[in-house]
Amino acid sequence: MAQARRSALLDRSHVLVIDLETTCDEEHTRVNEVIEIGAIMSPMPLDPMTGEQFHFGEFVTPKDNSHVTEYCTQLTTIRQEQVDGGRPFPRVLNELLTKCRRYLGNGNELVFASWGNFDKKVIKAECYRHNVPYPAMFVGHLNLKKWCGIGLERKLGLQTEWDSTTNHEPPDKQYSLQESLNLLDEERSGLPHRALPDARGTWRVFRQLLSAGYM
Repeated sequence: MAQARRSALLDRSHVLVIDLETTCDEEHTRVNEVIEIGAIMSPMPLDPMTGEQFHFGEFVTPKDNSHVTEYCTQLTTIRQEQVDGGRPFPRVLNELLTKCRRYLGNGNELVFASWGNFDKKVIKAECYRHNVPYPAMFVGHLNLKKWCGIGLERKLGLQTEWDSTTNHEPPDKQYSLQESLNLLDEERSGLPHRALPDARGTWRVFRQLLSAGYM
C-alpha cells in the first residue's frame, strides 16, 4: 500500500534529495546520460529549523555521448566545456556516497528522494551502463512530485486527509517544482534546471510540507 510505504520511508534517519541534469535534444530522442548531479542531505524528521547537513554539486562526463546540444544549453545553461571538465559517473557517485557515510551513524538509514521518478530511473540506468551497483544505502525512494502535490492540495484546502478506511489516495495533481515553490513562498536559490538549485528547492518544499503535517 503506497501510504504505508511512504510512512515507513519517512521514519528513516536521513533523507538525500537528488536532482540530475542529463543530455537531451529538442526531439527527445536521445538517451539521457547524467551531466550534473546535485544533492542535499539532512536528518529526519524535518521541522522548520532543520538545516542541510551538506550539499553536493558536480559535473559529470557521459560515457557514450558527451556532446551537449544547443537545446540542452538553452534549457540548463550547462556548456560543453563544463561537461568536458567533469568526471565519470561512477567517480562522482562514489564521492557523493562517501560524503553521505560521514554523516550516517551505525544503524542509520538513508531514503533517496527526488522530484518525480526520472532521477531514480536515470541513476539505475547509469549504474547499469557503467557496471556499478545501485547504492545499497538507498533503502527506498520518495517521489516528491507526487507526495508534495498531495500535500500542497491539503494545505490549499483542495483535498481532505487520506482515507485509511478505503485505502483511497487523493488525486495526485502534478505541480511543477517552480509552482510548488511559488505557492509556498519559498525562494529559489539559483537557476532552474540546474542540479543543486533544483535539489535545494525540492528539499525546501518537502521540509515545509512535512514539518507542517501535510504529508
